[in-house]
Amino acid sequence: MVEQDSEDLMNMIQPKRQKMLAGAQITVWIGDEAVRGIAKRAAMAASSTLNAHFKENPLSLEYRFPENHLSCEAVKHLLVDWMNSTCKPFEAFPVQLNNDWRKDIAILRASRFLGMEHYTKDILTYWVRYFSWYLPHYEEISVVEKNATSEKDPLWTNMVNNLAHRRHKAIIPDTLQFTEFVREHPRLSKALDDADAHFGCQRMERQAKLDAERQKREAELQAAWLQRGMEKEQERRKAAQIAESLRKKMNTDRNVSKAVQFVTPEQAALLRGH
Repeated sequence: MVEQDSEDLMNMIQPKRQKMLAGAQITVWIGDEAVRGIAKRAAMAASSTLNAHFKENPLSLEYRFPENHLSCEAVKHLLVDWMNSTCKPFEAFPVQLNNDWRKDIAILRASRFLGMEHYTKDILTYWVRYFSWYLPHYEEISVVEKNATSEKDPLWTNMVNNLAHRRHKAIIPDTLQFTEFVREHPRLSKALDDADAHFGCQRMERQAKLDAERQKREAELQAAWLQRGMEKEQERRKAAQIAESLRKKMNTDRNVSKAVQFVTPEQAALLRGH
């Protein structure tokens, strides 16, 4: 029986990691295929799925996945090849990219079901960037579709969003072939339609926001124009009142005295304007 909590192998010192490889070994089954020679303690430390299982079943030395659920090679790569190679050297390292993209995608799927995503972040980051920016080949689309763990799988969602954007912008080079391919892949077809609906709503919301902002600006400009008009009218009326008052005063003074009358330049301007 092995007692072991989940721990981050990346933060362990070398002697502790090396001890992880000692002791009991387990077998992981994928249908009738077996991955043997897995260090139980290391597996319990690195895999949250296996940790939960063996804590519940401490005497067990096996764990089973359904047939074809995961790639046997991918499980072996994570729990035997990488586990042994990262536990032995002075410094631990995460799971590395392979020269085969199919292996990488299978490893990402296996890491999710094993609860080992922490160790495959570099692979995920690389392929998320690829499927977000580049137009994938049909085989790549099929493999990602087959290996997607859920509708929220990062590779799947980023690839679908990329394809939906390209389809909306009409920048997929072989449109007829792509349309036929989508028709033959119901999951992809539904995901693309959902993405179109989602982004369509976003576009409508953005347009509604832009329209509201435009209407607000127009209302502000109209209010400012009306305010300026009112201020000018008030100034005109005030000037007219002053001019009228000045005329009355001059007429009164003229009746009193025949002397020459003087006005200031400002008063003269008012009299000329009114």
